[in-house]
Amino acid sequence: MVKLNNKFTNIGTEEEVRKIAREARLDKVSFVLFFVSEKFDFDMVSRVINEEYPDVPVIGGISTGEINELGYTDSTITINVIYGDDFEVKAIRLTRLTEKAMVYKRRIRRALNELGLDFNKEGTEDKYFAISLIDYSTAQEESLMTMLTNTLNNKYWKLAGGSVGNIVTGKSAISINGNVLQDAGALILVKTNKKVIVKHENIYKPVGKIHRVTSASIEDRRGIAADGIPFAELYAKECNVSIDKLDDKLFSKKPIGRIAGEDTYIASPICVNSDGSINFYTRVMTGAPFYFMESDDIIQCTHKTADLIRNSMKKPELIIGFNCILRYLRMQDENVQKEVYSIINEAAPYCGFTTLGEQIDKTQVNQTLTYIVIGE
Repeated sequence: MVKLNNKFTNIGTEEEVRKIAREARLDKVSFVLFFVSEKFDFDMVSRVINEEYPDVPVIGGISTGEINELGYTDSTITINVIYGDDFEVKAIRLTRLTEKAMVYKRRIRRALNELGLDFNKEGTEDKYFAISLIDYSTAQEESLMTMLTNTLNNKYWKLAGGSVGNIVTGKSAISINGNVLQDAGALILVKTNKKVIVKHENIYKPVGKIHRVTSASIEDRRGIAADGIPFAELYAKECNVSIDKLDDKLFSKKPIGRIAGEDTYIASPICVNSDGSINFYTRVMTGAPFYFMESDDIIQCTHKTADLIRNSMKKPELIIGFNCILRYLRMQDENVQKEVYSIINEAAPYCGFTTLGEQIDKTQVNQTLTYIVIGE
C-alpha cells in the first residue's frame, strides 16, 4: 500500500504553513516532499515543515511551479506526505556541487549498502527507486549524473528528478531535513518490493533526417557546429528563418532531440552567440546524433502516458512527476494545465513540481516530464 496526502496554500504565514503541514499528516509517514514558490519565505517554510515531521526525511526546494489539486500551478506552497508500507528511505545531502560534484560516490554506495541494496546481485534493480533534487544555479546536473554512472558502474539507475529554482528571479535553494542550502542537491533512495517504473514523456516529436553534432563545448553546454556548419546556421536553415530570428519563442517550439538507442532526449537551446554557436540548457556532445523536434498534441500525449501507467502494473498507487517549465508555459498558452493534471491523476494520485531541468536514469534532459510510478 502506498499513500499520498497533498496539501497546498497561497498564504505565506507561519500559522498557515503549520496548518497545512498538519492537515497533510498520515497515520504513518515515510518521507515528505515540498515545493515553494519564490514569493514565500523558503527558510521559514522549511523550518516549520521539518518541525512538524522531525523523524522522517523532509526534502524540498524553491520551484517555478507546483503540482497539486489545482493542477499544474504556481505561487503556492505545496506539501506531499508519502507513505509506503514497506519503504525504507535514505536521504543523502550533496553540498558544494561546483567544487565536489564528483566526490559523493562513496557516500551513495554506503547508503545503498545500509539499505541492503547490492547491485552485484541480479534483481537488485527491482528493489528500489531514487529521486534527485538539484540546485539549478550550479549547472552541475551532468557532473552528478556522471558520478551516479560511476557509482553503479554504468548500471541502470531507477531515478527521476528535477532541478529546483525560479527561472524569472534566479532564486534557488534546497532544504534537507530543515537545512536550507545553495550549491547543493539531494538524493532520496527508497528500498521497496513494490513494482516501480521510471519513464519520460515528450510533447514533441522528431521531424526530418538525423543530424550530428560535429563540435561542442561541454563546459558551457554549447553546441558549436552540426553537420559541419555553425549550429545556428543549421538551426536557421531547418526553421526556414534568418539567424537573427532564432529566439526563445522559436526554440521553445523546436528544440533538438538527442538520440540514445530507441529513446529521444530533448535539449533546449537558450541563445545564439556571435560566432554562430548555440548555448543549451543541457550538454550536447561532439559526435552525438539528433533530430529537430516539433510540437505534438499535449492532450493526446498525456492520454498515452496515462494508458502506459495503467498498463504497466495491476494497481498504480503513486506518481511523482518532474515537469519542465517550458512545458508548463506551453500548457498555460493552450490553457490545458488542469486537464493534463486530471488525466494523469486519474491513473494514480499525482504530485511533483515544475522544474528547470529534469533527470532520468543518469541523463539530464529538458522540456520533458520525467516520472516515477509505484504500485502493485
